[in-house]
Amino acid sequence: MMSPTETENGTSDVNDSKLLELIIRSQEKDGSCYSNPAVITEDGFQKPDNSKEFDPSGEPEGDEVPPTTPLNHMSITIEEGDKAEEADKAEDDIQIKFWTGSPRRNDLAELWQTHHQVLQQIMEICKMDLLLFVPLCGWSCLYLVTRGNPEQLISAGGLLVFILITYVFSKHPRHVKWRPVIWGLVLQFLLGILILRTQLGFQVFEWLGNVTRSFLEFSDAGAKFVFGKDTFMDHFFAFKVLPVVIYFSAAISVFYHWGIMQVVISKIAWLMQNTMRTTASESLNAAGNIFIGQTEAPLLIRPLLKDMTKSELHAVMTGGFATIAGSVLGAYISFGISPSHLLSASVMSAPAALAISKLFYPETKKSKTKNIEDIELPKGEHRNVIEAASYGAYTAVPLALNIAGNLIAFLALLALLNGILGYLGGLAGVPELSFEFICSYVFMPIAFMMGVEPKDCRIVAELVGAKTFINEFYAYEKLSEYIENRVSGTGPQLSIRSEVIATYALCGFANIGSIGIQLGGLIPLAPTRKGDLADIAIRALIAGSVACFMTACVAGVLYDESNYDGGAARLMKLFRLEEITLDMIRTKN
Repeated sequence: MMSPTETENGTSDVNDSKLLELIIRSQEKDGSCYSNPAVITEDGFQKPDNSKEFDPSGEPEGDEVPPTTPLNHMSITIEEGDKAEEADKAEDDIQIKFWTGSPRRNDLAELWQTHHQVLQQIMEICKMDLLLFVPLCGWSCLYLVTRGNPEQLISAGGLLVFILITYVFSKHPRHVKWRPVIWGLVLQFLLGILILRTQLGFQVFEWLGNVTRSFLEFSDAGAKFVFGKDTFMDHFFAFKVLPVVIYFSAAISVFYHWGIMQVVISKIAWLMQNTMRTTASESLNAAGNIFIGQTEAPLLIRPLLKDMTKSELHAVMTGGFATIAGSVLGAYISFGISPSHLLSASVMSAPAALAISKLFYPETKKSKTKNIEDIELPKGEHRNVIEAASYGAYTAVPLALNIAGNLIAFLALLALLNGILGYLGGLAGVPELSFEFICSYVFMPIAFMMGVEPKDCRIVAELVGAKTFINEFYAYEKLSEYIENRVSGTGPQLSIRSEVIATYALCGFANIGSIGIQLGGLIPLAPTRKGDLADIAIRALIAGSVACFMTACVAGVLYDESNYDGGAARLMKLFRLEEITLDMIRTKN
């Protein structure tokens, strides 16, 4: 027999007003609702965890209050009972299930923790997707960039090898944060694409290089007056190159007095901090290294040095080793090195230094400097422009003498070493044995991984060895000889691609002598950190060298001689054009 409330199709007609009354009565105690489904039967309410039932026609038993939900969060399903087994009953059992997402007030913390765990799981899934997506995009871009020149893939593989080796020998591999590393590479590639792959970017940097070259040529006026107009070029390095160092240092001091340097450095530091998530002190030092030297850049963060972590100090020293100073940039340009490539190498090596430093010596402590805005850059203390220029020239004189003294000492010791090695090599049947000969084999794998053409690997390896064990001045001077040979068509030569890669690889102060220079400059600024600075110096030197190699790899990936002609290539064409013109004139005559 059917129940009075049962319809012909076997479902129950539940009175809405009665159902609402049941819900309101169940909320009288705290007005809250339960986060899990509750089951309502005609006899009462029952929790999913088998809690006590209560009679809807009376008061709840004890302190138990049935959980419910508001109507707008309710989904009701009505299921018919088993008629065969309940035929004797007056009504069929009807179950109404309430599904809700609103918690009790005292369950908010527990629910938030649950939701937080779910969000973390979702983020982990997204990270896994990114780990698969980013490499695919990276290799797709590499294919598009290198499909016309398979040699560029060697540079890409070398870049990955350098990163892998650095990670293997990391101080704290488990604490590596990959955001600074990845964003450092991204910034490198973006700058490289802008300079080496876009006509506008290349023209802008070439224009900057030409402006810099013209700007530096004004130093000849002072050199001619001091050393003589007709004889100053007879001693090129002493009377031409070193005066450029003094002149450029005076100019930078003037820019610093006007506040131009502070604005540019702070903007670049802000960009690196917000992309790479490095600390304010690290970012400011790295940005300063683009324009000023390894001993001048730490002056920007002098009050912070004593409280910096070892990882931050490592980043400061690595930035000094991986970049060059603006004062010596002019000297390298005077050798005949491409100014556009030197400028781009100086800029690209700054994020590379931070990236490789955070990989080689990860942060394990909390930094005391978070934002760039928290640091006030020091202002010029000079009363006027004349005093600023005079001070810049005064501070550059010891630098120029130091460069000259080091070259005299190291080249003399190198000649002594080569004499000993040549004598021993003659006894062993290897008369060509020398320091350069050894370096050409030791550093040959590095030259190959950077993307240097196989026929040029020994020469570039020799240059890298000279830069590491002597200094970059000597290495760039040797590179200029190969450039001159290629232009003139005489003697041993390098291809334009190998010259470009070598220019980027040599653009840094990462040599044995610079360890003493950096320690001599940093220890007086932070005497209490003397032990820490000495402890991380070797690791920072290695990291700085790797950063230069990474920059060279990026240049090797992006450089394509078929897309445009570098300054040296156009110079060579100019020489050939002049020769052809002279031949035509002779033929006519």
